[in-house]
Amino acid sequence: GLMCDNPAIRLFKSSADAVETKTPYYPWKKLFAGLLGVDSNNKATQFTTRACENSLANLLEERFEKHSVLNDVLPTLFPEEMGEHKLSAIDRRTKLHDMLASILNAVASKSPVCIVIHACQFCDNSSMGLLRSLISRCAGVMTVMTTRSESGYSELQDLEKGMLVMKHFLLPPL
Repeated sequence: GLMCDNPAIRLFKSSADAVETKTPYYPWKKLFAGLLGVDSNNKATQFTTRACENSLANLLEERFEKHSVLNDVLPTLFPEEMGEHKLSAIDRRTKLHDMLASILNAVASKSPVCIVIHACQFCDNSSMGLLRSLISRCAGVMTVMTTRSESGYSELQDLEKGMLVMKHFLLPPL
C-alpha cells in the first residue's frame, strides 16, 4: 500500500494488468469507485448504482447527470440512451471524459488528490486517452504513473507545458 505524510492528501491507487489490456478503462474503474467510496470489486447492481448516484449527487449537486457513459467506468446500471439521444462513439468518449473530469475536479476542490496508476505499460488505448484528458483538464490533481517501458512516458511527454510538470525517474532493477 501507499501512504502519504500529509493526511489532507487523498491518495488513490490502481494498476493496469497484462490480462486486462483489452478491457477498456480497467485501471480507472478502481480509482473512480474509490473516489466515490464505492466497492470496486462488486459488479454493477441496483445497490452500487444507488451508492454512486448518492455520492455523485452530493459531490456534483445540480451538475450531476445520470448518463449511461458512466457505466463504462463506474459500477452503475444507468439506462442506455435511445434514438436522437444516443451518442456516436466519439461523442460518447468525449461525454465520458467530460463527466469524469468534472468528478475528479469536484473531489480535488475539497482536498488535494493524488492518483497513482501502476504498470501503465498494460493500459489499453481508452485508458491512456482518459489519462491524457484528465492530466490536461484536472490541474489540482497529482498523477503518478509507473511503467517498465519508455513508451508509457514518451506517449505523454507532449503534455509537458504550462503548469504541468513531468518528472521521469529511471529506476534500475532491484
